[in-house]
Amino acid sequence: MLLGQVLGNFATIHLPMGGVYLIGGLARAVLPHLDTHALRAAFTHKGPYRAILEDIPLTLITDDDAALRGCTRRLQQG
Repeated sequence: MLLGQVLGNFATIHLPMGGVYLIGGLARAVLPHLDTHALRAAFTHKGPYRAILEDIPLTLITDDDAALRGCTRRLQQG
């Protein structure tokens, strides 16, 4: 599964321990048609980095306004 491999490569480079978040219309449209177990398996298939990647959550955000609310919150903070 190519998407899982690419996400795993990015996660191995950047180590986003808080998680990988897939957001937007394309992610929402594509992910229901994917085998999530195969996606996760491809994500974690990185040899010695497997244990690290297993601890990184993959999350689909379905709220279209999440990014705008985050920007608004940041602007209000200062």
